[in-house]
Amino acid sequence: MKELRSAYAAECTQADITIAANGSRSGTRALNETGTRDPAAAGQLIVMSDGPAEDSPDLRGRSIAVVVFAVVLNRSTDVTALTVTQLRDIYAGRLTNWKQVGGRDLPIRMVSRVGPDSGSRRTFRDKVLAGDQELGISSDDCRTKDDPVAKHHRCEVGTTEELLSRVNDIEGAIGYAELGGSRKYPAVTVASIDGVVPDASKVADRSYRFWEVEHAYTYKAPAQDSLQEAFLDYLGSMQARPILARDGLVPCPELPAAFCG
Repeated sequence: MKELRSAYAAECTQADITIAANGSRSGTRALNETGTRDPAAAGQLIVMSDGPAEDSPDLRGRSIAVVVFAVVLNRSTDVTALTVTQLRDIYAGRLTNWKQVGGRDLPIRMVSRVGPDSGSRRTFRDKVLAGDQELGISSDDCRTKDDPVAKHHRCEVGTTEELLSRVNDIEGAIGYAELGGSRKYPAVTVASIDGVVPDASKVADRSYRFWEVEHAYTYKAPAQDSLQEAFLDYLGSMQARPILARDGLVPCPELPAAFCG
């Protein structure tokens, strides 16, 4: 979103757009609460959400793009491919060492997003873990296991950037994040799932299933000729498409009809 903001501001120099990173659910919830309390203030806000907003009848959403997510590993694992079954076994605590899936003799260190507000965590649960919840926290710093009883090693962090930074820095780490963001970290390996590498074409033919539709939400309909309306139109424009693609998103108009709902 930062590049989109900069590109739009270059065309509309009077636009003042601030971006705040937050979980999808907490963002839509805050927008709904702001609109109920102060509709004028809500008229200055757009919330991006991985997946549809829940229980928010006053929010109006537009489908912008498909977010391609990836399972990310620290390169020290010597693993580049995992099956859905292996991932479910890892996140259920049945697999705890990378040598059990053909990698190095290293403990599997799960780095997860704080739930339930994270859209990426919700998508991972629904699309990869078949609805199963993740295990409890056993590490505060993601490096050292603090719970002597737990067989698994798992921590939680607040943002995608924190997750990718931890996976990049910690031996044996595994996590999940947007594909575009993961490319910026040199020690991060993007794993194939069931032999399918995350890619826009694999999303389009539905052979890769770890993805979600990115929605842009406002409180009720944006006012005509407002910055809200203008920026939403820009998000769906031809100018925005290459920027979305660089961030690892697939613009909805480039996908089969009705793909984004």
